[in-house]
Amino acid sequence: MGHNAVRHLIVSTAESGCEELKKALEQKLCYLKMDVAICGNGNFLATSAQYYEEGKDKVVVKMLDIIDTEGCHNSSTILPDEGTKGMDEIELNMDAVAQWVNDPSPILPTWLHEDDSKVQLMRCGIHTLQLTIWDGLNKEHVKKFLAKIQQVIVNLRTPSIRSVLLDLHGVTQSLDSVTSWGSTFVMIDQLLVFQSYCEQVAAAGTRELKLTKAEWDEEKNLQDLLAKPNQTTVNLQAVDVTPGVLMKEW
Repeated sequence: MGHNAVRHLIVSTAESGCEELKKALEQKLCYLKMDVAICGNGNFLATSAQYYEEGKDKVVVKMLDIIDTEGCHNSSTILPDEGTKGMDEIELNMDAVAQWVNDPSPILPTWLHEDDSKVQLMRCGIHTLQLTIWDGLNKEHVKKFLAKIQQVIVNLRTPSIRSVLLDLHGVTQSLDSVTSWGSTFVMIDQLLVFQSYCEQVAAAGTRELKLTKAEWDEEKNLQDLLAKPNQTTVNLQAVDVTPGVLMKEW
């Protein structure tokens, strides 16, 4: 297939897709989901339309546009019309739109902040939940406890011990990361899998892996505390999440 034929196929497919989406959205309530993603050094703002079709029990998700924000993270550096580019092409009726914003950073086009805007804004529940967890984990006594846990884990991640853990459990220990949601729960959850190994090695004289019974109990309590928020976070990252699902999970 030649270059012109490929181009014609892509353009015609996109045009027919726009027409189909226009018809599908006529007289329907539509949720607009705006989300930001970072890939390497690139930052992208994506807008998708979400709506229900008769006879289907799951929401339909259609991508409208993906914008390269050129490394910018806030609304002052994104042109006001950037956010409407994909919506203009399908002639979206803003009277029938409930605006759903999926990022807490002020990366919204300025037209969404206008007093006479015909959209409703909903902040992302996952971000709110993560900020709440972050506040709790930053309490002084929690930070000190996690620092000790992290030091034990650093020792578990040495090559010789990693190979033993792989043989025993088929997995190795991970450290948490401030940029990875749920990583503190995963770190604690994994360490409890290796509790018996740590206790045996510590009893044999390896003090670097020693935690007291009270500290293991505290770790189990922290695991129980973070388990439900972590599962809620996972559930709310599905591609077809709607505000109704958000309210249910919340």
